[in-house]
Amino acid sequence: MSPATVADSRGAPNQGVNGLARLVLSTQLEILNSFLPASCWLVAVHQNDQPEIVSAIGERATIADALVACLADRWDVHDREPSLVRRTVVAVEHEALVTAGCSGWSPTHAYGARLRGTRGEVSGIVLGCIREAEHDSQPGVHSTSHEIELCLHAIARTLNLYAALSATEKLVYETQRRAQIDPLTQVLNRAGWNRRLRNAAATGVEVAVGLLDLDYLKFINDTRGHLAGDALLQSTARAIRSVLRANDSVARLGGDEFAVLLFDVTPDVVAYLRERLRHTLADANVSASIGVALRSESGSLANAMQLADRRMYQEKHGKQRARAVNVNAGDFE
Repeated sequence: MSPATVADSRGAPNQGVNGLARLVLSTQLEILNSFLPASCWLVAVHQNDQPEIVSAIGERATIADALVACLADRWDVHDREPSLVRRTVVAVEHEALVTAGCSGWSPTHAYGARLRGTRGEVSGIVLGCIREAEHDSQPGVHSTSHEIELCLHAIARTLNLYAALSATEKLVYETQRRAQIDPLTQVLNRAGWNRRLRNAAATGVEVAVGLLDLDYLKFINDTRGHLAGDALLQSTARAIRSVLRANDSVARLGGDEFAVLLFDVTPDVVAYLRERLRHTLADANVSASIGVALRSESGSLANAMQLADRRMYQEKHGKQRARAVNVNAGDFE
């Protein structure tokens, strides 16, 4: 048999710092398969008490999730670590595998072993499945027990490395994410906005930029305190996020200024979202000046930001002139 190697059970390409570890695991499974041929081999790591498949090879690697779900928890009686053990696939497992899409191939026997971490804890499993016709011709496990044990130890070490790299990768990702999030409002900060803007500039879809400036933040800070001002900023962020679609973005650029990116839009969609935002802000008792510009009307996103900024301040100055007129009219009367 010459099984096709699968990078991971979900068909996704290897990415990030763990790509090399996944490739090594696939190679090690191929070596294990040369000593003990099977229709399918897989290795899974324990994540939050649930097995997560890291690598799989074989003609039925696509149903690796179902194999783990059926077989991972049935080795406690048969387990003789560190050797690989073999057992019969029970009827309920046959039924579950057929339900998962394994009707054309249903294993009758399975090999399995628990992999140990550096402190002796179970860190994952190795699982191999064969058909009945293959079972009768399988060599005894103990005839090549030394080679199989070496393979299992190598896989265990690589799996431990994979787990360590995963933890590091998650930490790096979380650190990067936090560096781009405004801690008060939990929307993007200026660094996150600049990165999102660069990504948007590389797309071919129509993109609109919106800038929003609160009208009375300084007054609220001066008269009611900064906690009230912070609450206003948080209410504004929630209101904006409730209007935007899943692929849009919102950021707090600093002080009382927010920005939004609207992806794959038309002028009508922009006008609709702008009016929805106005009504939502009003319902949240937030007064703000808004300016919006499409990339197509200004040539670039940088120019669109400048145009949106001018429109925002035109609206703000219009409000200020209207208030001044009202005040003067009141004084005259």
